[in-house]
Amino acid sequence: MLSLVLSGLVALAQGAPHQPKIEPSPAPAVPLDAGLARDLATAQIFAKHVTSPKDVLANWTASGNNLCEWSGFYCTINPDTNQNALASIDFAANYSLKGNLKLAGFLDKFLDLALFHANSNGFTGDIPDLSALHYLYELDLSNNKLSGPFPRGALTANQLTFLDIRYNAFTGPIPAEVFTTFPQIEALFLNNNKFSGELPNSIGAFPGLYLSLANNKLTGSIPSTLANAASLNEVLFLGNKLTGTIPQGLGSLANLTIFDVTDNNLTGPVPEDLCASKSLTTLALKGNKLDKNLGPKCAQLKKAGVLKI
Repeated sequence: MLSLVLSGLVALAQGAPHQPKIEPSPAPAVPLDAGLARDLATAQIFAKHVTSPKDVLANWTASGNNLCEWSGFYCTINPDTNQNALASIDFAANYSLKGNLKLAGFLDKFLDLALFHANSNGFTGDIPDLSALHYLYELDLSNNKLSGPFPRGALTANQLTFLDIRYNAFTGPIPAEVFTTFPQIEALFLNNNKFSGELPNSIGAFPGLYLSLANNKLTGSIPSTLANAASLNEVLFLGNKLTGTIPQGLGSLANLTIFDVTDNNLTGPVPEDLCASKSLTTLALKGNKLDKNLGPKCAQLKKAGVLKI
């Protein structure tokens, strides 16, 4: 009896119509937030102008429309909009991007960007107006091929705490506003360009810790107002054509550890008040025409190896 039942079930199964396999429906594509969609379009246009390195280009192609997976592009939640947003771009030295690389139409379009690090790449031209980038606080464009007068576009990003444009080919004077525009600046690196002219008195209003103007073509004297820049930790003016004397009052800078004016045309005595500083670790004065007859404080500093003259 059981065999009859089983054979009947087999017959029913064989006679039943074929049931097609049901595949799960693909998940609907999640639309990009408006900001990311805008930034993706900008990045895709930029990518067309990049010719190398090939591995970076391959990554950008493979990552498709997911900008947050593109090499060098980093996303996080924007606290103001609560949406995923492009927060930083980091083309570090090992990227060495080449091609027809311009900052205009690229950097200035990323409205949510907080950090842009592009040192040691092939960017040319100038820095565009960055006033629409309200979150930008770090800008590193060092060791590129930027040129022209001081890039006033950088001055429009007045929330910067870090600005580095060293090792480019900028020329002409350093505008007075450079030292007053950034109330939260900590480090300003303008060295190894072709800046010329005299230092403005506004340098005394610089609120930051690190100031490097080294290896340019700056002339004239060091403004006495520098003694008013109370937060200064390191001052690098070496490799220019500065003349006159080292101003009095620098010894009052309580946090000053390095003062380097090597290879200029400075004259006169080494100020005793500067040598009396309790914070100095390096006072580099070689390559000038300073008086070698040192006061007692400076003689003591020279003996300790802090003063190099």
